[in-house]
Amino acid sequence: NNVRLGYCAVEAVQSLLKICSEVVVIDSDSTDGTLEEFQRMADQDSRIKVVNFPWTDPKGVGAGFLVDWLNFGRSHLTTKFQITLDADEILENE
Repeated sequence: NNVRLGYCAVEAVQSLLKICSEVVVIDSDSTDGTLEEFQRMADQDSRIKVVNFPWTDPKGVGAGFLVDWLNFGRSHLTTKFQITLDADEILENE
């Protein structure tokens, strides 16, 4: 729920588009318009792929959920190299 939490997720994707040939956005059952915002972006830019990884409320399960979540996203890439940003990070490339 990036919109509700006030994360800079849209800006994060925009910062990646400056240097990446594709960006995979992993949503996890957002309910606040986050998914729709990213889908609008993907509709306007074919380099953006939006995928859903079901949210299981992984409190107390350790890093396993995060590893599975990241690997799921990576499985949708066609590029040889990748960079990962969280929803509250922006790639500064100036």
